[in-house]
Amino acid sequence: MFPKTLHSCSQIYCTSFSRNHCISFSCLQFEKQLKERRDQGENWWNLRACSYYDLFDKEKIIYPETTVRRSEFYFDNNGYFIDKTCFMITGENLKFLTGILSSKALEWYLESELRLLGKNSIQYSKQFIEQIPIPAITKKNQPIKTEIENHVDKIQALKKNLNEIKLQTKRNQILSKIQFHESKIDDLVFDLYGLDQNETIIVKGGK
Repeated sequence: MFPKTLHSCSQIYCTSFSRNHCISFSCLQFEKQLKERRDQGENWWNLRACSYYDLFDKEKIIYPETTVRRSEFYFDNNGYFIDKTCFMITGENLKFLTGILSSKALEWYLESELRLLGKNSIQYSKQFIEQIPIPAITKKNQPIKTEIENHVDKIQALKKNLNEIKLQTKRNQILSKIQFHESKIDDLVFDLYGLDQNETIIVKGGK
């Protein structure tokens, strides 16, 4: 991290930058050009600051660009920052959206529509995730939305407890409860998309 104030350019570069940043003296050669650029941060040697820092503090859904597992959508209300290999979704109705994206129906859809990498990996490209058909919230499906959100809340609470428990028998009990709520969400999403019995069997991996 570069210092935020500059008292003596050459002195700071010599005492602070040179020990940790081999590029420091090269930057000094281009001081005039760097000062004239528009995309600078608080000081002329800084890169432009991220324009959406505030979104990290808000509720969001985090998902990886590439994963060997499925349904890797995490509802975050802890203000986590993410690396460049992850994306985030912000906005309204995020718990509802988390339930849908984490369901078996969407897992089946994504595996059918998105790019597979080798035999096991799948690429959650942002441009494809943005095109996922999500049902509009209506008066008719509002009860389903509420139920999905309730199950997401319960899963979140159970996962928090899981992180605090070491005894395997207790962990297995919590995992069983999580699976129960995930199964309930799956059924609700099937209803939300209007899948019939045969379509549900196909999505679940049956014949």
